Amino acid sequence: MCDELGAQDGADTGHAQDDLGVRMVVKPAFSPVTGAEALFIAAGVALPFLIQMRALLRCHRAHRGLAPLWRDLVAAAPDVVLSPGSRVRAAAVPIQLRLYRRVIEIRDAMIVLRSYITVAIAEQVRRHVTDHSVPGPLADAHITACWLTAACTSGVSARLPRLSR
Repeated sequence: MCDELGAQDGADTGHAQDDLGVRMVVKPAFSPVTGAEALFIAAGVALPFLIQMRALLRCHRAHRGLAPLWRDLVAAAPDVVLSPGSRVRAAAVPIQLRLYRRVIEIRDAMIVLRSYITVAIAEQVRRHVTDHSVPGPLADAHITACWLTAACTSGVSARLPRLSR
């Protein structure tokens, strides 16, 4: 009876008996607080990494999103591309720098193409945008898109002088 009482007591209190009937104290390896601490430590360690990965994904998305515009503008004004290198070397360049470079090349192509748009084409583009009731905040973007399209498709790019490097 004493053994049964000891076994029951051990189940409730964290005590156990060995084969000789000696009571031993069994301590848990980890407390519940330690598990929560480990979870918070892991989250604290992972947070900077996750923030950096999120920023890199945004840069990749923006870089890919600008690719069609960049291709069209570079086809019209190829001299704005900064030393095209191999794909292997380009992959070694950080994505933030590649995105920055792509934006600069787009802006440079816009500057080159803008000088070949006549006043008549600019007025026609403005009329086109106002006739289609484009909302105010989007009007400038539509005007820019229209004159860039006109510059790229009207054969202006064939008359652009090649810059010697």
